[in-house]
Amino acid sequence: MTWCAVKRFMRDDSASAAVAFGLGALAAFGFATLTFDGSYLDPMHGRLENATDPAPHAAAGGLPAEGAARTLAPKGQALGLPFGRTQDARKTDVGAGGVETAQVRWARDWDLIIVQDVTDSFRQEIDEARAADQALLNCVRDSGAPGARVGITVFTGVGQTWSPVQDADDGYATLSTDISRIRTCDNPGMPECAGTHIAAGIKTSRAVFSSLSPRTGAKRGIVIVTDGAPNPTSRGPAAIAAADYAWAEGLHIFTVFYDRNQNASERAFVAGLARGDGVALSTRDPAKLPDLLARICSQVVSRHLALAD
Repeated sequence: MTWCAVKRFMRDDSASAAVAFGLGALAAFGFATLTFDGSYLDPMHGRLENATDPAPHAAAGGLPAEGAARTLAPKGQALGLPFGRTQDARKTDVGAGGVETAQVRWARDWDLIIVQDVTDSFRQEIDEARAADQALLNCVRDSGAPGARVGITVFTGVGQTWSPVQDADDGYATLSTDISRIRTCDNPGMPECAGTHIAAGIKTSRAVFSSLSPRTGAKRGIVIVTDGAPNPTSRGPAAIAAADYAWAEGLHIFTVFYDRNQNASERAFVAGLARGDGVALSTRDPAKLPDLLARICSQVVSRHLALAD
């Protein structure tokens, strides 16, 4: 209502003017209410978008968003999301004092293949590598995810299936035995020593997954554990191509690098193979390899789980 209308009302005490003033005031009040509601809903809409968009959660969790191929991610934090809770489980975090657990709920299953480097250069640290593989298996089993599966492949210049993908709980004893039998190349049952061909390990793991029927709602990933970049270096492009092919098939790639020689270029190369939700971790201390594999499990959990109340 304009100021002129108000002045007319002040001069005119007729019933029609009173009615006009009342209707005008009602309309003005309604418009103001709609304006308030709109200003409230707009930021609410933004908050709801952020709550359902995986990209902000990925950033908060230190992980790349889905579809961010060849993107490296720093160490992440667990996400405290108040929705999507299904199965009770445990989340494994790695801190200064070792591995700690907290109650969480799984939102999605994973099928994981450990891709273990068994080249001759790993000979002195193969015990720590086995302990690391076991740490990942323990974490997956203890997480309580129904139907979560783990398999193992090994590689030198060639790849080899070491333990088929199987239920982490029902197959725990078999997988643990297979891990305990891992040796470096040229030992009985192991592939021949023929340099480091990461592409062969990835290709073997892709073949294993291709032979399995996908599980509805489950994600697939491979965890590469190595102490060096491809050797000879001419194998480098093949490793990058193999990682790209794996990610195109929906395989998330995690890398763990034992940086014995503190070689920045090799460390960067191995880290560059991470894909999808994968993270790249490295250490100069072989005794910390088990912690890094447990952290991989923690990253898998924090990407898709909500903390319990």
